[in-house]
Amino acid sequence: MPRYRMAFSKEGLARFLSHLELMRTWERVLRRAGLPISFSGGFNPHPKMSFASALAVGVASRAEYLDVELEEELGEAAIHHRVSQCLPEGLRLNKVVRVPDGAPPLMAVVNSALYRIKLKARQPISAGELSRSVAFLVQQPAIPVERTTKDGGKKCYDLKPMLFDLHAYTAGEMVEVVAEVQAGSSGNVRPEEVARALVSTGLAVDPHPFQVERLGLFIRKGGENHCPLEVNE
Repeated sequence: MPRYRMAFSKEGLARFLSHLELMRTWERVLRRAGLPISFSGGFNPHPKMSFASALAVGVASRAEYLDVELEEELGEAAIHHRVSQCLPEGLRLNKVVRVPDGAPPLMAVVNSALYRIKLKARQPISAGELSRSVAFLVQQPAIPVERTTKDGGKKCYDLKPMLFDLHAYTAGEMVEVVAEVQAGSSGNVRPEEVARALVSTGLAVDPHPFQVERLGLFIRKGGENHCPLEVNE
């Protein structure tokens, strides 16, 4: 069955959709667009569609990805036109590409996410102070982070090998952080964990992000990022 990869953005009120609500929204959109969606078998068939990485409620994104399997071949331009007519406010389809037969699924290859995290400063912070805090953090041999598990317990892990890049800028009363972190089936870093790590350096910012936006999802190989639309077998 032919598989198509869709790049879309999630902004405005749509950012408040949970991942489950987003999945249901996309299923309705694809049905309304009249696409010949392929379904799984069994007593409770589901559309054969999968997302690259779940997005937290309230987080906007410029680059999300969705794979959809169809019963028949359709032109990429035709799919783009039909789907775009059915999308609700806040969701925008950016591009559609045909995935080569045998290409791995999105969740198996997407392993990097780029975030913009806006934090409120508790006091005036100079560019030099901010630069020193970032440098101090990335030079640490380990960056311990504590995470609450589903059963209410605590789990610690090292953020250092999962933090690929980090930059920060002053913006009035805000500090703007751009961080590339590990994502996908191998492990996910949460934006608020990056914020807490910066607070641990003594930086006077609120550890709870004021605003988070996902700028991109990538396939990271050998230190280089590749767009998920650059599909290879």
